[in-house]
Amino acid sequence: MPILKIIANAALLVGLVLALLGAVVAAKAVIVTPDQALEIGQSRWSADTKEENLKLPAVRNLVEQSAAARNGLLLIALGTLLQIIGTVIGLLEP
Repeated sequence: MPILKIIANAALLVGLVLALLGAVVAAKAVIVTPDQALEIGQSRWSADTKEENLKLPAVRNLVEQSAAARNGLLLIALGTLLQIIGTVIGLLEP
């Protein structure tokens, strides 16, 4: 295998791994649990129960954003993982 092809494939593989790690780091930064959303988004003078507080617009918005971010970043991570697998298989072929 020519050295240029090896370098190109190695660079592609490293880039994909970094993208996958980036998606994981980003996911950890933007995903919040409902309890965290309550702490961040609720007014200090709000409802008496957790269930009522989860209905507050700011809290609902945080929970919905977190779920959308998690789903999107999981798709990015899955796509990147599939690209890594394809690249590794290509490197293993004679």
